[in-house]
Order: sequence, then C-alpha cells, then structure tokens
Amino acid sequence: IMLPFIVLIAGVMGAAGVTAAQTASGSPAVVLWVYPVLGLIGLASAVVMLRLNLAPFLIIDRGYSAIDAMKLSWRLMGKRFWTFVGLMLAFVLISLAGLLALFVGLLLVTPLYPAALAYAYEDAWRSARGLPSAQ
Repeated sequence: IMLPFIVLIAGVMGAAGVTAAQTASGSPAVVLWVYPVLGLIGLASAVVMLRLNLAPFLIIDRGYSAIDAMKLSWRLMGKRFWTFVGLMLAFVLISLAGLLALFVGLLLVTPLYPAALAYAYEDAWRSARGLPSAQ
C-alpha cells in the first residue's frame, strides 16, 4: 500500500533535484517547495492507511479477498473516520507516555492497540449490519 507513496516521494525529490546535502542543510528550495509536498504526501498516505485499517480483520474473520476487504474497509471507515483518528491520536499519546516511563509503559500499551482495533472492527461490522453496538 505504501509503495505508490514511496515512488511519489522519490519522484518529488528527483524532480526538485534535491540532494542529501541540500536536505540536511535546509536550502530554501527544500524548505519552500519539497517539504510541504512531502507533508501532503505523508498526510495522504496516513489517510489511506487509516481507511484500510480494517481490511486484515475482514480477510481473517469474514473470508473476503484482499481487494474486496480493502473496498469494504474503505466504506466502513468512511463513516467512522474521525473516531478512528481520535483513537490513533490517543494511542500515540499513550505510547509516548509509555516511552517516557523508560519503555516499561510500552509493555502495557502494546497489547491494547490490537485489542482496541478488534473491538472497533466488531462495532463497525455490527453497525453496518444494523445491529446495536456490543457494549
């Protein structure tokens, strides 16, 4: 999924004629043109990855093919996009707190992410079927 974005980033850097030395020195061309474009590419890749976050669950749990699972994940996540953005931001903050606690906190946080994502998948699936939320 990330391959088109990596190729796009390499193309932007090549089209700008940006070298590693220019990137490290912070030349005006890099700061004014390349960094904003790379930021937009990064934002687009984050949106795509977030919208396709439920595809593995659909493949394993429901037996969909990869393409069908990505299509359905895209539709399911569209209705709950900002909820999942909030969930991801919460996990980033919790993970940072775990890092500040000398990495010990990560031992507690790491299992929570897949569990919360599995619960979110189940809730999204039930909601799409018209069933009440499993609370």
